[in-house]
Amino acid sequence: MEWFPPAGPRRLRLVPANLGAPELARELASSWVALCREYISPVNILRTAIPKFCAIVARQPGFDASTDGIEALRRRHLDAWERELLDEQAKKKTEQPYRLAVFLSAFLRWIEDEQPGKLHPSVVERVREKTRLSLVSSNPLQDFSRREMFLMRKAARELTHQDRESCDPDVLVALHVLLSVATGQPPEVLRVLTVDDVVASTTDPRGADMDTAVLAASGLATSYAVTIFKLRAHSVDEEVYTRKHDRRVVSLFDDLISRTNTLRQQSGLRSLWLTRGRTGEIERHDWSRPRLSTWLFRHVEEPVSRNHDWRRIRKSAIAKDVMDNTDTFLELQHRHSPSTFFGRYTASPDMRAHMGRLWGRTAAEMFDRAVGPAVVVGGSPVRLDVATQQARPIESKSVPRAYEGALTGCAAPEQSPYADEGETCPVARAGKCFTCPNAVITEAHLPAMILLNEASDPEAAGRLDTWTSLWRDIHRSTATMLTLFPAKSVDEARRRTSEVLVDLGIRQELRGDDEK
Repeated sequence: MEWFPPAGPRRLRLVPANLGAPELARELASSWVALCREYISPVNILRTAIPKFCAIVARQPGFDASTDGIEALRRRHLDAWERELLDEQAKKKTEQPYRLAVFLSAFLRWIEDEQPGKLHPSVVERVREKTRLSLVSSNPLQDFSRREMFLMRKAARELTHQDRESCDPDVLVALHVLLSVATGQPPEVLRVLTVDDVVASTTDPRGADMDTAVLAASGLATSYAVTIFKLRAHSVDEEVYTRKHDRRVVSLFDDLISRTNTLRQQSGLRSLWLTRGRTGEIERHDWSRPRLSTWLFRHVEEPVSRNHDWRRIRKSAIAKDVMDNTDTFLELQHRHSPSTFFGRYTASPDMRAHMGRLWGRTAAEMFDRAVGPAVVVGGSPVRLDVATQQARPIESKSVPRAYEGALTGCAAPEQSPYADEGETCPVARAGKCFTCPNAVITEAHLPAMILLNEASDPEAAGRLDTWTSLWRDIHRSTATMLTLFPAKSVDEARRRTSEVLVDLGIRQELRGDDEK
């Protein structure tokens, strides 16, 4: 079998007659060609896996190597294949056996999806199980340094700004770099995207009848829904990027779709990544020309550490995501499960340094984070745990005597967690009172609590990262405490929020620059 990548004159050959199980090889090779016409990323690894798999299956008792094909496969054949890969991995200590196992299982799942009933039920069940091989690497990839990432982004932005219409290969590499950083998606996921996988939406009435290409060109897209296909995980997900929260991603899709739209119209190709070949023909971009190393040498003003591997960009993006969103990264499991994260990403030097700083800060602040205000509802005082949002009863004599503050009562205005001892609290009007262990809160403070709860609503935030770091605990704590008071008292307090002395700058900052 011959396979011709759409981007260039290279050839990869599989000759079923020369393999251990020719009929099985013929069927697998045909499916390999069909798959790789849609998804180019697995072409080389499957070219290695298919002959090896056929040779192993051919040696198994009960399999007629000369006549049996894919329908004769059984669970025992997959078990034998994995046993040999386990032995090979134990000897070589490399990543390749793991990759062979994962990609072949994904390949067989794809065949079953395309031709339901083609595989025996025992094989279908087996290829949906997790492989027993582990990801072993003697030289794990490190992420790029912050300086390197800054220089790469700078070079990529300069290239894309020089000519807004160019589909030059170097410009496409620049867009790929920027999308890899902005989305954190693997290179093989981004490169297979077609215009059908990226659907624009808009809330602007001017774009009501526009399709994705026109919305991109006009800059009216307010969001993109992107279908993410991961062959190895055999998963199809949808990511939605909005202009409000993912401005860079939306702008990059605007740019990429607009640049290549004319080439799509002229050629009928659907890929997002189109360019003109050396003889002028329109083709899907060949990611080996230029290689990442060549691009870095041409355009980045300082040397970049090796290996020049696209996967390092994703590692850098994920490391930044972890450092920016430490509290929620593992809870959401948006990019990785905890096991994958700890197994593959915590080797990052930047992340290790960050975790060290985080632990030092957490150890120092643990008491303050865990202990929050005293809340007095009638004659039943409670102490709020800001970290867990649990309210536990305390004795009346444990409620400290409080001075009246701007928003709440304050037991120790000159012993603020936010200032040196002896200095008056500097954040008395900024909402931090509602998470402070010095605060004593009664029904008299309900108007301020309601006002700060509304002002700290995430829907009113101008920047979600700012809300997460500064306002999330305030919003959660005020929301919890409001449930402790009688509904009638809360309703009456809502009519008196205009009496609260609070800086209006809080509201403006939360809502961004557009709302004054």
